[in-house]
Amino acid sequence: MDYYNNQIDIEIYIALVLLVNRIVAGLMTPLMDEIGLNKKWLMYVAWAFSAWIIFVTDLNLFTAIIPDPVVGKLLTSVAIGGGANVLHDLSDTNPAAQSKAAARVNRVSDAKDR
Repeated sequence: MDYYNNQIDIEIYIALVLLVNRIVAGLMTPLMDEIGLNKKWLMYVAWAFSAWIIFVTDLNLFTAIIPDPVVGKLLTSVAIGGGANVLHDLSDTNPAAQSKAAARVNRVSDAKDR
């Protein structure tokens, strides 16, 4: 029975990550482009939006390891908002960002070859 509950939590987590990602990407990204704001703030917007969802739904993914419910909910918010940011980074189609990522990979592989 405990495994079943953990499986539901993971499915809810993935659904919330996708939800926050789509809302932030669909609403906030065009707005920030229009205003001319730096997109580095999107991570904080995702955290704030996910915190609102977590506190409204009373979801805490860390109940088994963190006894304080407020701390657990804050960490859940960071995990969900950060998950949305990871999805954004993976789907980034900006060639400059991709070339920077490729350069980092090449630097790491060059260091291993030495």
